[in-house]
Amino acid sequence: MAGCREESNFKWILDQVNHNAANWSWAEKLQIAATAALDTKNWKLAWLLNPLDLNRSLIEEAIRRAGLKGYE
Repeated sequence: MAGCREESNFKWILDQVNHNAANWSWAEKLQIAATAALDTKNWKLAWLLNPLDLNRSLIEEAIRRAGLKGYE
């Protein structure tokens, strides 16, 4: 996980996520968000995310969770 936190690697991951996100329409993104919002298992996640930089905060949370599971 340390490698993912390195600035150049993190930037590459973020660039890839942003590039792939461009393939989804706003309607599709809203549908996914609405479905996730209705799932009570996801409610705690909403408080961990930065709505102004959603992709970055999602990646940071994924790295954090991987670290908790013991991935290095």
